[in-house]
Amino acid sequence: MRVLIIVDMIKAFLHERTKNGPCGLYVKDATSIIPNIVREMATAGEIIFVCDMHEPDDKEFNSKWGKHAIANTEESEVVDELMQPSLPKHPYLIGKQRFSGFYNTALGRILKEMDPDEVVIAGAFTDICVFATALDACYRDYKVTIIKDCVYPVFPQRGEIMLKYLTEMFANITVR
Repeated sequence: MRVLIIVDMIKAFLHERTKNGPCGLYVKDATSIIPNIVREMATAGEIIFVCDMHEPDDKEFNSKWGKHAIANTEESEVVDELMQPSLPKHPYLIGKQRFSGFYNTALGRILKEMDPDEVVIAGAFTDICVFATALDACYRDYKVTIIKDCVYPVFPQRGEIMLKYLTEMFANITVR
């Protein structure tokens, strides 16, 4: 079975504003990958959204990122274009507080129960959370595929370097 993990396709990163004001971590043009992710969703055996959902006092806010994607706010919601009523199955939704979708979440347990043949990773951002989640999936011995037209970097050059690093260093990670 093929499991599609969609990382951080949330309003905080893909919308300039929510009803509560400007989104501080908005990355222009990241929405361009949405149609490609929708394409992959149509053939996935299971779909797991792994999204930033921070507590207001999260330690990550002491880093360079500042407050963003507070749990139970519009910023932490998956963008509407991906939460389609026509999905073949109801997707899983996992909140995370760090770059990797595995860190202190149920993702590892859920994947272990699913026992996928392949873990496919899409989403934002290639050079941060996609990278960390792919690396942790690799460390758990999953066959990992990152779909290049389904990921978007904060910094394009760094995104390319990260993808190259993953495929050159790890035999069970491919980029297509």
